[in-house]
Amino acid sequence: IDILLPPFGETEVYDAYLSDKGIIHLLFRSGTATGSSVYYSRAPLVRADRATAWSSPTLIGRAALYPSSGALIGDESGNLVIVYSANPGGNNGLYTAYSSDEGANWSDTEPIFLTFDSDLTPYSLQMVAAANGQAHLVWNIVDEVGVDQALYYTRIDLDQADWKPPLLLAERTAQADFFGPSFPAIADNGHELVVMY
Repeated sequence: IDILLPPFGETEVYDAYLSDKGIIHLLFRSGTATGSSVYYSRAPLVRADRATAWSSPTLIGRAALYPSSGALIGDESGNLVIVYSANPGGNNGLYTAYSSDEGANWSDTEPIFLTFDSDLTPYSLQMVAAANGQAHLVWNIVDEVGVDQALYYTRIDLDQADWKPPLLLAERTAQADFFGPSFPAIADNGHELVVMY
């Protein structure tokens, strides 16, 4: 069932989050390989199969990288956080936006991690919420030909919208048979945080 038309070009879904209030929050990229932007929309779960139930796409940020990656998560207090890879002004990195009212309003985007190299791109973003009001984020860095170079982790306090400094978890080595720290996954059981790659 068609529920949203892309503002322009093609559409790539980044992530979705179902809140305990029964709202589906959707994060997606729209555009082309040479220029695209990141958008947000939401709808009540019980009417998500109707195009009229979805909010008009809200522009979160421009200059999304291609290929790119994004993540969206929230908590029971109505806080939502978006992270996506982009290069506004030529600064490749991760950019974030925050909402404290179930996505009705969004902050301006700001960087939380920069590669300082136009040939390096954050990719494979994965985010998980924790029971203590925090969300954990992992991602890897790929070069211009897609070779994995590094793996990073950070977290945010959702109530305070406060990101901690990124932590380097793994780097590519010179071993011929080492593919690199690729496609990370993260899990939190309330007592332990596990990152796999």
